[in-house]
Amino acid sequence: MPADLTGPAAHTSTLPAVHAISTGTLRVHRAFERARGRGLLRFAWALLDRHYSEELPIHAWVIDHPDGPILVDAGELATTSPPPVARFCVRREHEIDVQLAAIGLQPSDLRGVVLTHLHGDHITGVARLAGTPVLASVEALRRGGARALARRNCVAEPLSLLAQPFGAFTRSLRLTDDGRVVAVPVPGHARGQIAIVVVDGDRHIMLGADSAFTQQQLLELHPDGVSFSARTAIRSMRTILEHARLHATVFLPSHDPHSAARLAAREALVTARRTELAWC
Repeated sequence: MPADLTGPAAHTSTLPAVHAISTGTLRVHRAFERARGRGLLRFAWALLDRHYSEELPIHAWVIDHPDGPILVDAGELATTSPPPVARFCVRREHEIDVQLAAIGLQPSDLRGVVLTHLHGDHITGVARLAGTPVLASVEALRRGGARALARRNCVAEPLSLLAQPFGAFTRSLRLTDDGRVVAVPVPGHARGQIAIVVVDGDRHIMLGADSAFTQQQLLELHPDGVSFSARTAIRSMRTILEHARLHATVFLPSHDPHSAARLAAREALVTARRTELAWC
């Protein structure tokens, strides 16, 4: 399988649609969701905080592309034991294969699965997708991600971004021949994290992974408590906001409770509402 989802399938002019899938919910330490303190103190607060966030969705996404459906992320399994900083509410009916069946798809129907990053709540569901081609960024795979996937009996093909500008991003990779599905870099929360942009008429629909827990957090340039580099996370946020200035962009973080509603309304991010708050 090539390290993208291009191929010989016949093309039509039909625009791709995006569907939100919730593979259960989670709650995390508040200082995990929104950083408190800086440096090592930021990580300490994320681990030791005993106050939990509201219930947050664990989203995956189906891009109904004319060449075949593409799944972005695979969600959680009901059998997963949560880490100390989180509580999961995932039942068998929330798992990705059941959710795909609810919209009339089987794993064999998928053109492929693209993983935005290799944290458990985004990859564990690949266990229900045996035989489906999987892509992940080469940076993520080099950082232990390949071993994490191997534990789930999954081997991912490496996806390498190219020095091809796309909006505000200096690197990108077209995942489909028509250029309507594009991977862009948004590191910070995880090394090698990517977002997937779907060009849908006059809107760019950005499946933003964990570049921010919520759209408001993006507007405030407030990193989470576990990003490997808060500075890198904020740099990615600034690039997303600049991209939204250049192109009307519907921003859909994986854990934002309002992402599905914004997708349904095709509500573009309004960067003029941005407020740069100091985080401490």
